[in-house]
Amino acid sequence: MSTTIVMPKAGLTMVEGTISQWLVAEGAYVKKGDALMEYENEKNTIECDALADGYVHILAQEGDTIPVGEPIGILAESPEELAAILRSLTAGGVTVV
Repeated sequence: MSTTIVMPKAGLTMVEGTISQWLVAEGAYVKKGDALMEYENEKNTIECDALADGYVHILAQEGDTIPVGEPIGILAESPEELAAILRSLTAGGVTVV
């Protein structure tokens, strides 16, 4: 089962964050606790860590500003699950990067 990576909330007043840098490549395998990306809020640059093991699919790109709680990526449990996710996103008319 896949895990959705969402824009985290850092601080009580944060409503959106800007992805400054992905620290892993599309399709990379990560372990729980590995740093996935850095994002900026109005005050800081913060690392976002993986909440589960999995293969990364990136939904939001560097420079994108995303509301807190919105999806920015997906962690698939296996390469086969990642391939299925990519097929379903492509079939749905979503451009996969």
